[in-house]
Amino acid sequence: MEHRVRLEKKRRILLALVLTALLLAGVGSAVYSYRHYTEQREKYFQVLRQQQREAARNAAFLLGEVLRPYRELVFITATQLAKMNLDDDAAVDQFLTEKIAGLSVVDNFYFGRERDGKFLDSANAQLPPGYDPRKRPWYREAVAARGFIVTEPYRDAATGELCLTLAIPVYQQQELRGVLGLDIFLRTAQGFIANLKFGTEGYLWVTDSRGYILMHPNKALVGLNLSSSPQAWRRVRGDQDYLEALRANWQKVRGAFEGGVSYRNEKNEPVLAQFWTVPVWEWKVIATAAPAEVSRQLKNIALFNLVTSGMGLLSTLLLVGLSLAAYGLMHRKELQFLATHDFLTGLPNRYFLELNLKRALARVRRGRQSALLFLDFDNFKLINDTLGHSAGDAALKFMVNLLRQNLREGDLLARVGGDEFAVLLEGSGCEEAKAIAERLRRIVDETPVTLEGHTFNLSLSIGITLLDEKMDIQRILGRADAALYTAKENGGNTCVIVRSEEDPVAASSAASYWVSRIKAALREEGFVLLFQPVVGVGDAQIVYHEVLLRMRAEDGTLISPGSFIPVAERFGLMPQVDCWVVKTALKVLQANRELTLFVNLSAASIGSDKLLDCIITAIKESGIDPRQLGFEITETAVMKDFERAKEWLRALRDLGCRFALDDFGTGCASFSLFNLLAADYLDYLKIAGTFVRDAAKTPSARSIVQAITTVATAFGKKTVAEWVENEAILEVVKEIGVDYAQGFYLGKPQPEIKI
Repeated sequence: MEHRVRLEKKRRILLALVLTALLLAGVGSAVYSYRHYTEQREKYFQVLRQQQREAARNAAFLLGEVLRPYRELVFITATQLAKMNLDDDAAVDQFLTEKIAGLSVVDNFYFGRERDGKFLDSANAQLPPGYDPRKRPWYREAVAARGFIVTEPYRDAATGELCLTLAIPVYQQQELRGVLGLDIFLRTAQGFIANLKFGTEGYLWVTDSRGYILMHPNKALVGLNLSSSPQAWRRVRGDQDYLEALRANWQKVRGAFEGGVSYRNEKNEPVLAQFWTVPVWEWKVIATAAPAEVSRQLKNIALFNLVTSGMGLLSTLLLVGLSLAAYGLMHRKELQFLATHDFLTGLPNRYFLELNLKRALARVRRGRQSALLFLDFDNFKLINDTLGHSAGDAALKFMVNLLRQNLREGDLLARVGGDEFAVLLEGSGCEEAKAIAERLRRIVDETPVTLEGHTFNLSLSIGITLLDEKMDIQRILGRADAALYTAKENGGNTCVIVRSEEDPVAASSAASYWVSRIKAALREEGFVLLFQPVVGVGDAQIVYHEVLLRMRAEDGTLISPGSFIPVAERFGLMPQVDCWVVKTALKVLQANRELTLFVNLSAASIGSDKLLDCIITAIKESGIDPRQLGFEITETAVMKDFERAKEWLRALRDLGCRFALDDFGTGCASFSLFNLLAADYLDYLKIAGTFVRDAAKTPSARSIVQAITTVATAFGKKTVAEWVENEAILEVVKEIGVDYAQGFYLGKPQPEIKI
């Protein structure tokens, strides 16, 4: 009996232990399940927000590129109208009709005259009796603003359709002569977002800065304002979740360049949206995810965690548990892939690269050499600007496959930015890394990309660094990025290596060496000027010479400016160097008074009061006519401090000096800058050689040169084609109508000017 009691007691203790273990296992499983669920849910939201953000950003930049020509067309047309007889109705009407030809999104181009309220348009719209454009909102807003405006959506007087107007007042002799208007009907603009989907049920749509919906798959919403009363929205079917979210957060959305909003709707479903601002226009592109779709994804994650947490407790459902585990593993791998790989190319992303760098560093500590390459396509933006981002994506995939084919098995290729990539070469020393980098650079340089009938020749800049066990990952990445930056600064299409032993002290010593060389050259006449002619395309007569700076080496050879100019700019020596160049050029002009010289000004010099005083004083003391001395400036130099640069340029302009805008077309704000500077400051527009060089080979490059020439001619400015290296290029620029040309075919830089 006593034995049975002891046995029963043991059984109870064992049962208690088992129950306790099961309870603890259940609690542990529940805690693990909850933590795992929250982690997976957060990862899903991060991936979703990133995809929404990228979708909104890409659509915003694409929309900006689509609209930019129409804005520029309004400015150019207004400028041309200001030069016409605006009382000649037939001429104005024909001019507007010619301007509208070939435009797909625009439905009407018109001009309202201030003197008599006359309305001239390209569409000959049937307007109501007594229609006076001067009483229309688009006319009043443009006059009040005294400049370019975009109206809110309104009903067109002729058709009754929703549209918005790009309008600008036209003045002659500072007198208001009327307002030029360009209508964009929202009905035709709808085509832009008609096929843009996000996920399976979400999509993208567009609002202006006032909250008016301009483009939306649900046409009933187009024209409504997010600030309208809730009753106005409830009369519209669908999309209440997103619209209520934006209505509640509109002030936040309106004041931010990019961001997101989220809340839960009446069904307790998460509502998520990300927005991005269209450059210049201040419109918002909004990428939305359907709440039902998000809820389904969250339910899938929750279901997976619930099932996997019960596998250890429900042994009888082992087969189901194993199946769910396999499903969970696959789902986890998919989430992990999304978190560690680029969506477009499928390549590992920066996070995955850093994980592998950490493992490679551990192997370096055990004696295995490794190297890291940073790659960047020098002129990739040309594809996006010419054919759009979809073509750019196709070119990027083509280049990724090309790089893969020329790497070894085991080399890691990752995408770390827009057109920036990295290659981790494990087991490679310095020489082998340089050989691989050079092979990649050469194969890209020799392989043209053909898209939609256009051929592009890309080039590759590569920065190389060796992994050092004494450095952390961020320092290694920083070295590779610095090497890439140096390669880009050296003109691109080259490889630059930063060795592990090259620390900041060594870099500082190298910079100190060049600082000493520059100062010595200023003291001891160690600089040399070369002169390259700019000649007329039609008559081959020299119009001026561009002054080029070189440094004389100890052995008498000439050192290119790429070796010492970056150091001079970095350490504040460029104003002194530019002052020396101006003074020396004036001495040449004193000896040859029939010449005209143009001097290049550094971005680091424009705005310097000391350099401005040096130039003005030197010109006055030389006795040279200031019109014989001109200056070539770049977009970068002016945009750094635009207002200060304008004052600086005006001082030299008032003296009589002339200016040329160099490398036009390569910057992101070229046309905008030209529009601001053309009237008061510029005499010549130098078309970037990257376009001129290919104008005889590719229609796209020829079209760009033609467009730049047309814009310059409209403003009454002369054009100069750079990089004219052969007769074929010269013939093309002559056919296009370029005024002048410069290049080795017409004359190489020489130390003396042959008259």
